[in-house]
Amino acid sequence: MAGFKELEKEIRSGKFAPSYCFYGEEPYFMEKLLEALVATAVPPGLRDFNLDVMYGPDVNAKEVTARAKAYPTMAPRRLVVLKEAHRMRKDERDKLNAYLENPAPATVFVMIFHQKAIPFNLNTKAGKALAEKIRFFESKILYENEAARWVEAKFAEHRFQIQPDALLVFVQSIGNNLHLLDNEIKKILLHFNGRENVVLDKETIYEFVSLDKDYNVFELMERLGERNAAQAHRIIHQMMRNVKDHSPMGLTVQLFSFYQTLAMLKQQRVEKEKEVAEALKIHPFLAKRYVTALKAYSLSRIVQNLEYIAEADLALKGITPTRMGEAAVMKTLVYNLLS
Repeated sequence: MAGFKELEKEIRSGKFAPSYCFYGEEPYFMEKLLEALVATAVPPGLRDFNLDVMYGPDVNAKEVTARAKAYPTMAPRRLVVLKEAHRMRKDERDKLNAYLENPAPATVFVMIFHQKAIPFNLNTKAGKALAEKIRFFESKILYENEAARWVEAKFAEHRFQIQPDALLVFVQSIGNNLHLLDNEIKKILLHFNGRENVVLDKETIYEFVSLDKDYNVFELMERLGERNAAQAHRIIHQMMRNVKDHSPMGLTVQLFSFYQTLAMLKQQRVEKEKEVAEALKIHPFLAKRYVTALKAYSLSRIVQNLEYIAEADLALKGITPTRMGEAAVMKTLVYNLLS
């Protein structure tokens, strides 16, 4: 099964398979491959005649096959795309196998399935025969550390360097949604107007993702890891002055993840920067935060803190009765985490 870079390179170089099957839970890579196919398989001026895009719920196998078997008009090939193929009736989708076994030589046929499982049974004799004629690509959702490497590589393509702590803020603020990450990367590149060899630091990223450089969850976790009570209380006090920008429930999720990671490292007796970096698959620079916190907290204390965070989460959701407002719940939580 081909990887994204390999398959994109093949397509951009004009090496087309008769049929493609893109499937998975991450739409970004599938859309990029489809963009590459549209850009290279059919000349722009002839796409009205030679590009067909259909949707699984709206068509049957007979319609799809008819379009795939049609001859190209004044072009070397046709491109036929079946989007949302997972929503096509299964009995109709199964009928497409006859075409897939004997595809039209002048057509590139693409099926897109937004589902995790491969949409064909490749263990049967018929399935193995199909596998030889279809180019498969699985589009997987990236974990946070994988998304960080992806962001780093995207910036590097434009000769930008993003510092490790800035990269952490960028990915954790936006999440692992590649469309959102890609849009934010484009905004930053546009801001610097074609400049090269730009080094993006944490303060720059704070500005682009609209975070106060002194009062945010990353600074809060840093101070909690150091058990710096004065600064941690000042940060949470300032953050709770604007709960719209600093969702308390969002904060509890990030704090829980932080202490949960510490618990895992403690249980595995991973304490050195290099070991932490390898265990978490992060940059060694970012491992410092965890190493500092591992020295500051015992395992029993970390477990207790996880319980405090869970209790605060229940209070914020209204499951556990409390007379405190959201801000008071969070300030009390920080007090408990450090007590």
